[in-house]
Amino acid sequence: MPTAHKVLVKAGESALGRTSAAATATAVVSTSASDGRWSEYEHELFLQGLEQHGKKWEKIAAVVETRTERQIKSHAQKYFAKLERLQTKEMDELMTFGVGWDERFQQLVEFKEQNGHCRVPKKYEANTQLGNWVDNQRTAYKKNKLLPEQIKSLEGIGFVWLLKKLEIVGWDERFKQLKEYKEQNGHCRVPKRYKANTQLGSWVRTQRHLCKKNKLLPEQKDRLEGIGFEWELRKHLGWDERFQQLVEYKEQNGHCRVPQEYKVNPQLGVWVKDQRYLYKKKNKLLPEQIKSLEGIGFAWVLKKHEIVGLDERFKQLKEYKEKNGHCLVPQEYKVNPQLGVWVKNQRLAYRKQSGRKITEEQIRSLEGIGFVWKPPRGGYRS
Repeated sequence: MPTAHKVLVKAGESALGRTSAAATATAVVSTSASDGRWSEYEHELFLQGLEQHGKKWEKIAAVVETRTERQIKSHAQKYFAKLERLQTKEMDELMTFGVGWDERFQQLVEFKEQNGHCRVPKKYEANTQLGNWVDNQRTAYKKNKLLPEQIKSLEGIGFVWLLKKLEIVGWDERFKQLKEYKEQNGHCRVPKRYKANTQLGSWVRTQRHLCKKNKLLPEQKDRLEGIGFEWELRKHLGWDERFQQLVEYKEQNGHCRVPQEYKVNPQLGVWVKDQRYLYKKKNKLLPEQIKSLEGIGFAWVLKKHEIVGLDERFKQLKEYKEKNGHCLVPQEYKVNPQLGVWVKNQRLAYRKQSGRKITEEQIRSLEGIGFVWKPPRGGYRS
């Protein structure tokens, strides 16, 4: 028997309620006699006969009893014509009632694992049939045409029968919301209970979970990383703790220009960058925060030559040593004034004559290129 035919037979069996056969037959006779239309019960008998005897109209007529062989043949022609039209949307609607239900449900389970919810868009490009099927489940539920076990299975994975307008949001829309959050806050760490958009916080956590399970699409992962999304959240210190770290950095280095890829404390470099970003977005930093930063000489706009880290200064000193044969950089070195200041700061930190700090590793590196902690008199001649 053709597959489509089997589907329709099964659909008919599920769609029809089981009432008294005698009462139904009586109703059929009166209906058939009055206007000639086929009743649901007659059609069900026709389907049973078709399944048992194929296209042997005489035998099917014996099963139906209330129709002639000619009427059976005419009804069959209309029936098979309808089958031709059931290849897409109507076929999916019939599958709601039984055939293929388990397969569609499994697809929905997989969608839930990947997206964190069961709200499949009706025009879901990855599986258009699934979107239609999900829509059909809600329709069937309203009409009491779903089996109890089907309802239980759907509700067991968090299926929502009545969608609120705000819940019908796809991945692209959530990503757009996250981008807007990043532009406003300087990072993608949406709080779990983000009052402005409670769904966004949940969505962000779901992306991290899916990434760990390797269930996030490559293009989705790339787009998230493209806006600075962090997959592993370390303990994020508060503003005051980061500011204190910046104060210590200033004491050690003589400035607040923490490199973005600061090896000693990578998070501090990112935090410093975020402060400049938030300052540009007016009203994103508190007045007292701005005052505290400016109080330690924090520069909101960096000149290109100022963005130099500890390693870069050391490299400049090595080059100076190769060219001049010593590390006695004048404090007012015209070629590179910042280098002269930096060298002086290293000596002050070594002697503990300032609030600056210098590590043992830094001391060894400097001594390794012949750095003198107490330069001779006249050693700073330019």
